[in-house]
Amino acid sequence: MLQWPYGIRGAVSLTYDGLLFSHAEIALPLLDEVNFRGTFFAESARLMEFFSIWRGAVTQGHELGNGALMPFEHCLDDFDLELAASECWDTRELLRTVGAGATAFAWPANTPSVHHAARFRPITDQYSLVRTGLDGMNHPESLTIGALRSVLMDGHSADELNNLVDQAQDEGRWLILNFAGIGEGEPSVDRAAHEDFVRSLEARQEIVVGTLSRVAELLGWPPKLA
Repeated sequence: MLQWPYGIRGAVSLTYDGLLFSHAEIALPLLDEVNFRGTFFAESARLMEFFSIWRGAVTQGHELGNGALMPFEHCLDDFDLELAASECWDTRELLRTVGAGATAFAWPANTPSVHHAARFRPITDQYSLVRTGLDGMNHPESLTIGALRSVLMDGHSADELNNLVDQAQDEGRWLILNFAGIGEGEPSVDRAAHEDFVRSLEARQEIVVGTLSRVAELLGWPPKLA
């Protein structure tokens, strides 16, 4: 049975979808300033556009995962498996060129049903960690590492985010926050709310803030070699 190490009562993972401009210009510098590491899910086009920035992020300890299917979120239920596999493979290879381990995969956060499709198993089985669009937190005693729940950030205030962390700590859960835009687009959160929240995490003593891989390792989950 997986459980938290002594003195730890829960964990928070900050994940960001799509390698947006706001992730490079706002999230990365802030996380580096407070010495947190985030998990960023990549689409190949944006990874190529800002290649040097994200290669540097990996060097600094941030995690880059495969988010190749995010642009197809509105048609994934009917998406051709061969095309999906090709998109994921191309992004996986590109991630390796920036030094990313390519062990984490994410479905778009607003497609909670697609992870149930058995036909996608040949894709997801290649990854140690799979973040789904299922809403909620993860408890170590009932953790499914290949179907991690997350909470989509959409207009949340800093207070609302801190309330989620309070709940995770009280219940001993792993809270995976899923950010899209920061001060831009939909869904998104206000830039000031994001900054206030991230800085408030510095004061937490019994909550671990780490990448998906780091928290999984903390729980004793053996990583799958990429």
